[in-house]
Amino acid sequence: MNETVVNKPVAKSKMSVGELTSIGLMTAILIVMSFTPLGYFRTLGLSISLMMIPVAIGAMIIGPKAGLWLGLVFGATSFYQVLTAPSAFTSALFSISPLYTFLVCVPTRALMGWLFGIV
Repeated sequence: MNETVVNKPVAKSKMSVGELTSIGLMTAILIVMSFTPLGYFRTLGLSISLMMIPVAIGAMIIGPKAGLWLGLVFGATSFYQVLTAPSAFTSALFSISPLYTFLVCVPTRALMGWLFGIV
C-alpha cells in the first residue's frame, strides 16, 4: 500500500536574524533613553516618560513577542528608576507597598507592549 504524507504547515517558532537585530537595537535605545534625560522628564511631583514610543514602534514593526520583551525592558528600567531616583509619587507608592509598585511598573508595561503588537 502506498500512503501519502500530508505536509502540515509548521508554526514559525524561531526569530530571524533581522528580527533579533531589531529587538536588540530597540532594547539598546530603551536602555539609553532610561539613563538619559531623553526617556524621563522630571517635573515637580511626577516623572513623565516617553519610553512607550520605542516600545510601540518595535511592537508594531516586529510583532507581539518583541512588544512583550520591549515592554518588559521598559518596566524593569522604570522600576529601577523608582529604586534609584524616585519622584514624590513613586516614593509614596513604594512606601505603601513595594510589591504593588513592582506590579504597576513591570507586568502592566509588558502587557502594553504585547497588546501594541497584537493591535
